Amino acid sequence: RGEKLNEKIKEIPKEDFTIVLIGKEDKEFVEDISNSWLKIHFLRKAKVRNVKQRDLKKEIEEAKLRFLLDITFKENFYLLGRKSNFISKYKFGSDIFLVYNSKFLEYLNSILSTSSNHFLVLHEPSRDILFSGKNKIAEISRSLFSKFSFKKFSSQTIELNIDKTFSKNKNHLKEKIEITISKVKKVSEKFEEILIPWSGGKDSTALLILAKISKIKFTPIFVDTGLEFKINLDYIEKISKKLKLKFEVVEANLDKVLRIKGKEFLIKRECTKQKVSSLYNFIRRNFENPLILIGDRISESLQRSFRPEFYKDEFWVFSPIKYWSFFDIQLLFKKFNLEIDPLYNFGFYRIGCKVCPFIDCLEKKIIKKFKLS
Repeated sequence: RGEKLNEKIKEIPKEDFTIVLIGKEDKEFVEDISNSWLKIHFLRKAKVRNVKQRDLKKEIEEAKLRFLLDITFKENFYLLGRKSNFISKYKFGSDIFLVYNSKFLEYLNSILSTSSNHFLVLHEPSRDILFSGKNKIAEISRSLFSKFSFKKFSSQTIELNIDKTFSKNKNHLKEKIEITISKVKKVSEKFEEILIPWSGGKDSTALLILAKISKIKFTPIFVDTGLEFKINLDYIEKISKKLKLKFEVVEANLDKVLRIKGKEFLIKRECTKQKVSSLYNFIRRNFENPLILIGDRISESLQRSFRPEFYKDEFWVFSPIKYWSFFDIQLLFKKFNLEIDPLYNFGFYRIGCKVCPFIDCLEKKIIKKFKLS
């Protein structure tokens, strides 16, 4: 307790993303630390041992979200990793990212009648909350099943120093990269074959970048569904050349199955099963005991948050960027002067097939407006 507890916390090695749970009775003795890799999480009960197992699980999930959502605004820039001074509540399935210098920014300014040079987006499962600086500007719908709508709260936008935002977060990114690469190397050394399923999306591409930095030998695998956006296929060719990557292509032929089975094939998510099946059949034929690195992050679903970082399915699977936010990934692309898939610059949050019935209402509007199909 007291000073001894603080000393123990300071001795924690910077080897992994770490949560320290502190009971209410020790709150006055402990420094409220929040950085890129360490979070002090204060419980509502006096002692940790007094918290019921169900409630403790919830507290841990809330604490994990802070690795993605802790962000503060100072004068004219954002600083990641610090407890937020404008986001009051963290919801499961949330993420943050920066909209700037893009078609999406132009579109948001046009519908909101604003002229902001940025929006900080708090992405929740069915909506995006837009901030300019600390000011909440609007909420826009991302529902799968209702029409697009938005609610405006303010026109008070703030000029963000975008270069300063990236500069001030260099150390935050450096620590995230170092910890992630260290873990990738440690897990990978046990395997002779390492595979990375690659969609062209932000997460799997970020994983390719980190794998390149770590200097491990790996094989990227792209599963071509036959239903991809052309802009995504072009991006994959472009970024593979820039990263000097050779990648395997697996033909899933979902376009042919769709013509036979119709839309029910998509609605029942049989398409996803066939895509995974095509990938796994390819792996079985060509590899013996591989490690599969995937770009799963806890922001995508509570189920993915519960799932361990390293686990055995049919093959061993490792999720190195589990505690990265979309904003962290933007910093990574910026650091290495790499373009993110252009679909994100139009306003997509996830990248899938162009006929997917689970594209949200905003993405449907974007596809129509910018003629992306």
